Amino acid sequence: MSKSLKAANPVTVNMAAVTMPTAETRAESALWSALDFGERLGYETYDPFDIKSLPVVARSYHKPNLLNLLARKGLFAIELLAPLRLRQFLKTPKRASAGGVARWSQACLAAHSLDSSAGWLEKSESALRWLVDHPGDSPVGLGWGVPFPWTTYFGDVPANAAVSHTTHNCGSALMDFHDATGQAWPFEAAQRCCQFLTEGLNKTDRETGSTALSYTPLDNSQVVNISAETAAFLLRCGRPADQPMVWRLAKFVVEQQGEDGAWRYSATDSVDGENPIDHYHTAMVLHGLTSLTAEPECRQALEKGLAFHLKNHFETNGCPKMRPTSTYPVDSFSAGESMLLLTKVLQSRIVSDELLGKVSSTLERLLEYSLAELMFPDGGFAYRRYPRATMRIDSLRWAQALMCHGLAEACLLERTRITKSERPARASDQLP
Repeated sequence: MSKSLKAANPVTVNMAAVTMPTAETRAESALWSALDFGERLGYETYDPFDIKSLPVVARSYHKPNLLNLLARKGLFAIELLAPLRLRQFLKTPKRASAGGVARWSQACLAAHSLDSSAGWLEKSESALRWLVDHPGDSPVGLGWGVPFPWTTYFGDVPANAAVSHTTHNCGSALMDFHDATGQAWPFEAAQRCCQFLTEGLNKTDRETGSTALSYTPLDNSQVVNISAETAAFLLRCGRPADQPMVWRLAKFVVEQQGEDGAWRYSATDSVDGENPIDHYHTAMVLHGLTSLTAEPECRQALEKGLAFHLKNHFETNGCPKMRPTSTYPVDSFSAGESMLLLTKVLQSRIVSDELLGKVSSTLERLLEYSLAELMFPDGGFAYRRYPRATMRIDSLRWAQALMCHGLAEACLLERTRITKSERPARASDQLP
């Protein structure tokens, strides 16, 4: 670790200690610290996009002349060096973001499975009640967005406009709570999310018979992770009318996979500019596919894509690389998304034994790295790490809540492993 990174005070691990506990044991200890920090943060926090939504940034995209580009780069350079002080200087308000609140609910629900005596179930429900009381602006059904305007390659998105990815996250949190408690109201709200995802977004019906969904109701983009996540969510919610769309969306995802197993962000024939392969969007696609393996082509795409992800998106020490060709910036969002993906794969055991072994070892290294290099002593997580700087903004959405959720699921997985290993053998275990 470089001298400048040591100054950021991430948690350090004595790898030489003879009595060093396992990564999962350390993960559980770290989880309670991270949850405590998340509670202190509250729902209203800073966010990476609060700076990116400033007029000077939007202007640089609309009118990319030299002056505007220099202004944007200068602002981002200051943010890299002093992200919190910049926000304080600009009097940037802290805002509650639905995506962060949804992830927080999931983290609390998973924590309840680890410790049912600490009120985590009530905290999970409280977060979901907040979501239902604070929906985004959607043309139909129930959806959520982010509390600031933002600029993308497909146009400007107003503050609080419902978008597909955030709605999927919120709907998944609602379904998790419904599955855990049997309460009806989260399921009813999730059904309204299905309405937004199927009727509120724009569809591109392709010549092959597949369908791609837009990111927002305002564009006609064809983003791969959106289609994968939505297909899995619609299948889970089980509305009969939605099931044909599930497999048209899944077909689109399979079609967009490259020969090497990778996916670009958008359909390859839908954008003229940059169309990257990156860590956390790949993890989102793969997570969606884990629910779609009843279709053999989806199972094959999952195995092929997972093999690519493990080989190309991690350093040997578990560091989550941003892209196959570049490590930096190391993003906590990448770490959190892959924790959720890898634990889901190990829980469901839906890939080959050889690949499961690689998944298990990668998850262990990812946990080692995340606790040593991304987590601070007070329980907070870095936003991003660069070779000579570590950015900290203490954002619930990006990615305190996500990291808490990922750690909690990893801890639950380890609890299951320990329980199985300690269970006395039964005669039925020897039956074919």
